[in-house]
Amino acid sequence: MHAKATNAVKDNDTSALNLSSGINYLDLVATRHRESLTGAPISFADIQALDNTAGARS
Repeated sequence: MHAKATNAVKDNDTSALNLSSGINYLDLVATRHRESLTGAPISFADIQALDNTAGARS
């Protein structure tokens, strides 16, 4: 957040309350999420196999 917007309440400056940085943070998060998806179906058998191998190492 921009420093001017952070200090707006302390400065009693109402012009900075709706200040926008121009960065669409929600879009950045959504894009990162979409890029991290593999598109592969969930395989509960693979999860079970991973649990069994992890137990064998302990």
